Amino acid sequence: MAIINQDLHDVSNTLDFEALPPGTYLAQIVESDVESSQTGTSLLLRLTWLVMDGDNAERQIWDRIILSGSEKGEAFGRRKLKTLATVVGHPNPNRIIDSSELHGMPCFIKVGMGKGEYADRNEVKGYSAAFPQVPPPTAAPPAQAPPPPRQTAAPPPPPPPPPPTSAPSPPPAPTAAAPPPRSPWEAPPAA
Repeated sequence: MAIINQDLHDVSNTLDFEALPPGTYLAQIVESDVESSQTGTSLLLRLTWLVMDGDNAERQIWDRIILSGSEKGEAFGRRKLKTLATVVGHPNPNRIIDSSELHGMPCFIKVGMGKGEYADRNEVKGYSAAFPQVPPPTAAPPAQAPPPPRQTAAPPPPPPPPPPTSAPSPPPAPTAAAPPPRSPWEAPPAA
């Protein structure tokens, strides 16, 4: 037995937990752990979210992401984990070593309702970025060759004709002169 000697008359009872109303909340992960599913066939990442603002600030919501188990469940869990890592701004959402890498990084969580064992309970249905995302640096595109310089001067003159290789040829022979044109009233010449 432990003597604790606590006066609790000015403390309110917190045993009546009410689910948060469905909606979108700014929240951050404050705790995470890996646990087995109730059937023992799957491993789950259990996340504790802390609401950061509004009337429900300081309230907690629990979320689970399937890490291993059925092929379909594992594929869904991996997509959910990568989405979470991306929206919180994890430096490498393709590789997460420790779940604590996701702690303290705010994002918006979409909260809905699900069936619990004894009563309806909150379920985290999705995540979205709280702040604009800066895309990771990418390799610079290959440099393009600069355009050719523009010509501002006149084009160069044509090359000179080749020098003559023999004596100049005689001028062409004169051709017979054509008869002068006739007027329409003149008779044609006799043949």
